[in-house]
Amino acid sequence: RGGAAHPILVEAVAEFGEAVRLSSGDAGHHLDRARAWRQLGRAEAMRGLDPRASYARAIEDVEEAARRGAVGPQAQGLRGLLLRTLGDAQAARGEDPRESYRRAIQGFTGGLDGSEMDATVLSNRGAAWAQLGEAERERGGDAAACLKKAIEDYDAAIQRDPRHAVALNNRALAYRSLGFIEAGRGGDPRPSYKRAIEGFDAAIARDPAYAAAWSNRGSALGEMGDAELTRGGDPQPWYRKGIEDHTQAIARNTGDAVPRDNRGILWYKLGEAQAPTGQDPRDSYRNAIADEDEALRINPKHANGWLHRGHAR
Repeated sequence: RGGAAHPILVEAVAEFGEAVRLSSGDAGHHLDRARAWRQLGRAEAMRGLDPRASYARAIEDVEEAARRGAVGPQAQGLRGLLLRTLGDAQAARGEDPRESYRRAIQGFTGGLDGSEMDATVLSNRGAAWAQLGEAERERGGDAAACLKKAIEDYDAAIQRDPRHAVALNNRALAYRSLGFIEAGRGGDPRPSYKRAIEGFDAAIARDPAYAAAWSNRGSALGEMGDAELTRGGDPQPWYRKGIEDHTQAIARNTGDAVPRDNRGILWYKLGEAQAPTGQDPRDSYRNAIADEDEALRINPKHANGWLHRGHAR
């Protein structure tokens, strides 16, 4: 079925184009074609192709629909999602995605004030702020300011829907990223990591099948261990808890290389913490290698897996 998705989507784009032509540019038909362009771009990305042209065409259709009167949360939300996805595609190819992320933030906002935005639109705008923050961090900009904006949006989304698992998870990710920044500046990242762990707790309580939240909490626990180690504390309990969480993530998504790689990292760090205390680290190193072996079996192009397995050896 996956092999047929690409030509079917091409046909769908063409058919929506005919609908646009025959209706003299009906706004709703432009939005329909934009959604088809978006799906085509996603299919291209999954096949390792360049999706940027498809996303750009989708954005053109959404903007034309807006000129023809399509306004409101649905249209603005689609425009924001498309611009955010275009930014991701640019970042993956080494381009500067910041302008796309800024336009995405504007797209989610549109002419709406905060009271008119539902939880999902607010959560999506928060994600655009967070991605802009990551792009700023890579280029020496003010990532913390962007992350604080993201947290404000996630707070508002959760206020509207306290059970919004994605917003709970993403807010926790933003706190975790703040912790990275604080650690890099020589500050104490533990309060931010604590907020992150509590956020992942809430996301998991809302949706225990949410594999990414388990894996994200596992990584945050590992980073709390790093912070304890830097301050003369014992990181091993944190690493072990993180390993348990990655194990839960793996059980929920066996085909994902990332939690395998992340668990391998923590097995390696556990071994490094055991060796100076007279404990035998060899089992931890073996477990790290086994996890990286499996991560690379799942995805041989997972560069971090090769790097981390090299360290463990």
